[in-house]
Amino acid sequence: MRTPSSVAKVVAELTDHHLLVGEGAREFARALGFTIEEDLKTERSRALWLEWRRRVDPSRWLDPEERRRGTGPDGEETDPDVIGRPGPGFAEVSLAAGLFMVDDGLIPEHSFWGTTSIEGINEAGDICGVTTTSGLAWKIPGRVGDSPLLGAGQYVDNDVGAAGSTGRGEANIFSCATFLIVELMRQGMSPRDAGMGALQRIQANTIEPRLLNERGLPNFDVRFFILDREGNHAGAALYGTGESNFSVCDENGAREEPLEGLLEGSPRD
Repeated sequence: MRTPSSVAKVVAELTDHHLLVGEGAREFARALGFTIEEDLKTERSRALWLEWRRRVDPSRWLDPEERRRGTGPDGEETDPDVIGRPGPGFAEVSLAAGLFMVDDGLIPEHSFWGTTSIEGINEAGDICGVTTTSGLAWKIPGRVGDSPLLGAGQYVDNDVGAAGSTGRGEANIFSCATFLIVELMRQGMSPRDAGMGALQRIQANTIEPRLLNERGLPNFDVRFFILDREGNHAGAALYGTGESNFSVCDENGAREEPLEGLLEGSPRD
């Protein structure tokens, strides 16, 4: 389906539910007359997916040259009982394969991720926020990210402010990050300090070795875009290096301002 936000609007207006996912969401949309397209793939997207599958599971998705040589990606002989066995670390291998495709120029640097978050105040003084995403590339079917979950990827309280996020959705879900930011602002914190407080919570909650880089810090990034009722705003990130600016538009016009990072360096250091 090309218009999931329109279906989400109908869920909000016509039902008492907050979230529909998977086949149930598709059938709900079909019943209301939305066009369901069975396949949104393009030749390019399919070719990239096949390359990603080959890199994730080289014992079953082989490079033709390596197959003729009987070797794997590192020149070693392939062992289908070991290399192709999903197990601990499979998700990390999956993500790493995609990032290496970015490094190899197969995917544009800023196209592997697909989230945009916007917070605003209208003429009546009402606060609004939206976080829209295509979701993590090549995720397991059925995965629900943080964007549609209240208090994870997006949270708005008209008496306090709004916070939205991009980056690792699972970290936001685990920490109820945007809800935490708005609650910290309710207690009197500035948008900047509230954002840093949520980032510190995420760092403290990240203890699994698979999610840590060689420095013992999170090997992913999270960014917050925060606005309070008075129009004070901030952009905060675990690392302020990958995406270093965010956009602001107010009575002074449109401009970019720097994202402030909690940690030095890069998540891949």
